[in-house]
Amino acid sequence: MDSNAPEAASLADREPPRRASGDAATHFRGWIAAAAIVVVAAAAAAVWYALAMRVTGSLQAAERLMAQKRWPRAERELRAYLAAHPGDSRGLMALARTLAGQEQFDACARELEKVAGDAPERAAALLRAGQAWKRSYRRRDAERVWLDCLRVPQGDFEL
Repeated sequence: MDSNAPEAASLADREPPRRASGDAATHFRGWIAAAAIVVVAAAAAAVWYALAMRVTGSLQAAERLMAQKRWPRAERELRAYLAAHPGDSRGLMALARTLAGQEQFDACARELEKVAGDAPERAAALLRAGQAWKRSYRRRDAERVWLDCLRVPQGDFEL
């Protein structure tokens, strides 16, 4: 053996050259994986939001939302319910309560005045409409509605 020659190492004993830690292909795969995770999370959030915000138009669902004081959501439910059941006095009264919960007293009074004249809730609705008009500082409208309330024929219902 030559004394000046480096120690001979077999090819099998040599380690393969290491890649740099910032290899472009590895870096690119990481970004692809992160983007896929973001897209899946966004799709899941969109599905959840769509399911959570769907309107069933159910009076019972609206009453549950009102009990939780989720007024805007209850209002959407009640408007959908009233679109299918126009003039339903129970739905109109619930919508008026929802509007009052949002302190929209003008709209509340208008909905209460829509309660049908033959409904037993008519006198109570007019009384509450007058109170709503008064809360919105419209005393003449309140007085007009209260006079209508006094004109409702007395029957088997209570205020």
